[in-house]
Amino acid sequence: MEIKVCKTTEWSDHEWKTFVDSFISVFKREVTIESFKKNYTTNVDGTSYHALLLNDGGDVVGSCSVSPQEYYYKDRLIRLGLAVGVFIRDEYRMDPLVLRKMYKKLATYLKGLNILAVIAVPNAIAYPYWKNVVKWKDVGAIRYWALPVHIGAILHKAKFLNLLSKLYAYSVTYLSCMLSVFVDSRKSDSVYRIHDDAKFLKHRFLNDCYQCFENKDVLSFLRIVEEEGVRTAYIIYCKEKGQLSFRAFSKTTLYILKSQKIDMVLYIGQMNMFQTLFVRVPSRLEPKLLPLTCDIINEDSGLEGVYDLKNWDFGLVNYDVR
Repeated sequence: MEIKVCKTTEWSDHEWKTFVDSFISVFKREVTIESFKKNYTTNVDGTSYHALLLNDGGDVVGSCSVSPQEYYYKDRLIRLGLAVGVFIRDEYRMDPLVLRKMYKKLATYLKGLNILAVIAVPNAIAYPYWKNVVKWKDVGAIRYWALPVHIGAILHKAKFLNLLSKLYAYSVTYLSCMLSVFVDSRKSDSVYRIHDDAKFLKHRFLNDCYQCFENKDVLSFLRIVEEEGVRTAYIIYCKEKGQLSFRAFSKTTLYILKSQKIDMVLYIGQMNMFQTLFVRVPSRLEPKLLPLTCDIINEDSGLEGVYDLKNWDFGLVNYDVR
């Protein structure tokens, strides 16, 4: 077994093929080489960085990947890495520390690229390993904010409530639009926030699955997804003059209600401002846990308050973990 640290652009054809085969074997969903190449190269460096686990035949049987991103720390532009696509095939998990070894070798490489820290949102199965074995630290749980439109469809029962909940959704949205004319509530800049310039937005919303809404100074991106029979509009990005705002949310939500047949509108991320549209989904009703975690790999980074979620603006625009 060998751990190979490399760039996306350095993979051989055989490594690409066996990587995709292993990914499909672990996650049980169809993917293509082309989709991975696009995801791993549409970032600030034009490449991602990987620790590939190779068997004696040179097949990729595991991977730990990090995509570079630019963030603002206060007013300082810094480089962070987002951990994605982490897996090991079942038959190669004999050594419980092999993933830790892969990550540590990759982290040493990333440090030389001036990446100060690595962030991730591990799933429920991986989370205990990253926290207890790799020793990542918690930042906080990313929360869900919802506007139910057809409550009967969401609950899969009590369909008679759909009319009432639809009336509620439209009433709240129209009232919010009117109120936002007079109450210009905006989320102040967080200590840690992604550098969402035009280049980032072009890369982030490259795929056709995203819809764009523009209205004067408001720019939003959304995605319509049907999950377990519930048609949901996810607001991924929603800003007015570069800031998250009550007015931007109100206009975007009204556009969704008028143009889409949906059962619910969801926003996942930090709200931290006055708004009358969404209610926070109770933790026990959230579809899944979304723990933001972090590992500072450069001891001289000078980063403060990194393990406090209140200092972060992090949501689906940073990483789509629905």
